[in-house]
Amino acid sequence: MEPPRLIATALPEELGALLRRARGVRRREGAFEGSLGGRRVRLACTGSGPRRAARGLDRLLGDGPASLVIGAGIAGALTPGLALGDVVVARWVRDHDGEAPASDQAWRGRALRLGARPAVAVSVDRVVTRPDDRLLLARDLPADTVASVDMESAAWSRAAERRRVPCLILRAISDGSSEVLPDYLAECLDAEGGLSRARVVARALARPRSLRPLLRLRRQAREAAERLSRFVEQLLRTEA
Repeated sequence: MEPPRLIATALPEELGALLRRARGVRRREGAFEGSLGGRRVRLACTGSGPRRAARGLDRLLGDGPASLVIGAGIAGALTPGLALGDVVVARWVRDHDGEAPASDQAWRGRALRLGARPAVAVSVDRVVTRPDDRLLLARDLPADTVASVDMESAAWSRAAERRRVPCLILRAISDGSSEVLPDYLAECLDAEGGLSRARVVARALARPRSLRPLLRLRRQAREAAERLSRFVEQLLRTEA
C-alpha cells in the first residue's frame, strides 16, 4: 500500500480547516490520520517559524513514511497582483540561505491546472509588517515576479529533501502587499522564532487601537485557511 500524503501546517487554524474536511480522522503519534479528497493523509501542525517547521516535519517523517509532503498554510503577498484568498504554488523557494528545493514538478502542474498562481515563496525569520519591508525583500527578485512571504516554506522544503520525499508548497494569501500590520507583531517572537500568541495579546491590550486591524487580519487568515483547505481537497481528488 502506498504511504499516505503528509500535510503539514504551521498554525492550528490551518490544521483545523483541513481536519474539518477530512473523513475518518483519528489521532496517532502526534498527528491525525484519515482521508481527504479520497486519499489517505496524515495531517499535523509543526508550529510556526523556521526552526519548529524543520524540526517538526523531520520528526513527522521519522514517525512514518510519506509519499508526498504538502506544506500548506497562509502567507502574505510580497508583490502586488495577489488578492486575498489567492492560492499560490511555489515554483521556487528561497530564504536567507539561498534557494531551497522547488515544489515537485508533477504536483505543481496539477495545482496550476486547478487555478493556483505560480509564485516564488520567500521565507523569512520574522513577521513582515510594513509595505516598505516587503519591497526590500522583493527587490532582488526578477522583474514582474509574483511572490509570497512566510516563515516555514523553505524549512519544510529542505526537511522533505533530506528525507527524499517529494514536496509541494501551497499557500493562500491572507494579507496584501500594501497592507500595514500592527508593528509589534515583529517583536512577538518566542525563543524558538515562532509567533507568541501570548505576547501578541499582551501588546494588543496595551494598544487598544490596534485591535481592529489585528481582528481583521485574524478574519482574513481564517478565510484564507478555509480557501486553502478546499483547494487541497480538490487537488487530492484529481488523483483519487
